[in-house]
Amino acid sequence: MSDTSGNLLFYSDGEYVWNALHDTMPNGFIDGIQDAQWAQQSVIAIPDPGNADQYYIFTNRGSHQFWEQGIQYHIVDMSLDNGFGDVIQTNIDLYTTPSMQMCGVRHGNSCDYWLITHDRYTNEYVSFLINDAGVDHTPVLSPSGVEHAPYYINNSSGAGGQFLKASPQGDKLVSTMRWYWQNTGKDDELHFSSFDKFSGVVSGSFIVQLDSTSDGSAFSPSGELFYAIHGSQLAKLAQFELSPFDSISVNMSKSTLTTSASHVFATDMRIGPDGKLYGGNPRAEQWGIDSLPVIHVPDAPGTACMFDYWGQAVNGVMFHWYMPSYVEDFAAPMAPAHVCNVGIESANEMGLPVFRLLEDELIIQNLPAQLIGKISIHIYNMLGQVCTEFNAAPVDRSLRVNVSSLSSGLYIVGIIDDKQNRIVQGKIVKP
Repeated sequence: MSDTSGNLLFYSDGEYVWNALHDTMPNGFIDGIQDAQWAQQSVIAIPDPGNADQYYIFTNRGSHQFWEQGIQYHIVDMSLDNGFGDVIQTNIDLYTTPSMQMCGVRHGNSCDYWLITHDRYTNEYVSFLINDAGVDHTPVLSPSGVEHAPYYINNSSGAGGQFLKASPQGDKLVSTMRWYWQNTGKDDELHFSSFDKFSGVVSGSFIVQLDSTSDGSAFSPSGELFYAIHGSQLAKLAQFELSPFDSISVNMSKSTLTTSASHVFATDMRIGPDGKLYGGNPRAEQWGIDSLPVIHVPDAPGTACMFDYWGQAVNGVMFHWYMPSYVEDFAAPMAPAHVCNVGIESANEMGLPVFRLLEDELIIQNLPAQLIGKISIHIYNMLGQVCTEFNAAPVDRSLRVNVSSLSSGLYIVGIIDDKQNRIVQGKIVKP
């Protein structure tokens, strides 16, 4: 499946991904995950910065019984097979000893990407650069000071690192560690860290202890709040404030929003295109409920976030455990603007443009100084359709555009120069 920007999205379910590629693409055989032995974070698609039609699909063979492949990647070209795509390279080995964890973050230059995992035997985070030259197989290693145990301990699966979540801004990481149910004598933990999206270095790790976790966790769109499910007897939804971002402050900020004796709030959560947090819950299928858990205002502290156990109907679909994996800033309304230095000088010289919505007026500031003459502005809806387009001439590196014709929702703004190079892209949300 794909989002409105054409980005490939896959559920964190290895068998689902293998079936999807195998059944829909002529050369879609991927041998890293086909036998239903997968990691919690088994797959993620990341765009190729050097080719708008191609994606890298990273797969993580994280089952406790089958470690052979580790992390591999595969290349899909969506221009093939009449636009339905085809796999052009498969099963390229990248890293042999990952934990179950794998997430994607946009590089600080807003064009390239990082794939981040953790070594399953050491205290090192592992970051791989993805740029227009391809995937760099030499990782950036960051001793985090916190060891991850192997997923398979004493004939019991599930110990050690489960999920790795990044903030939409790409500056923070949280690793979910499950120890409690494996009789390790340790409580479950959240490992918070800072991430440098220019260098790929992870630093400043600290621990928040929980009695037990149930996988479900997520950053708010602003990256200033974090949600986690925990509880060995009662399932609890906790919220943490991340400013300031240090051990004492984050530990003290914990607030419990709700508890349940019957089921967890969600076993996984992700930011939706409308800025809400959506979750998966296996009890929905068990109880015949065709709805998803929702946090309606995830950047609001405390109960003002408006959590709702079954807040979003999905028309007969019984959702199960996990949400789709994607590069963390793709779905967040407050994500940084996308700037790729195509046809102009480096992004550092350009600076990052700012998109603001003031009632019915879209204000674009800090446009690249190299833009001379007219530019074309396209505004796309969530189906990838052009809602409006027009030409304009920047004044003092800024533009004001009337968008009163747009209804409420999330939109993508694309700016094209007179050489037809797409050089600026951003997101806006109209209330």
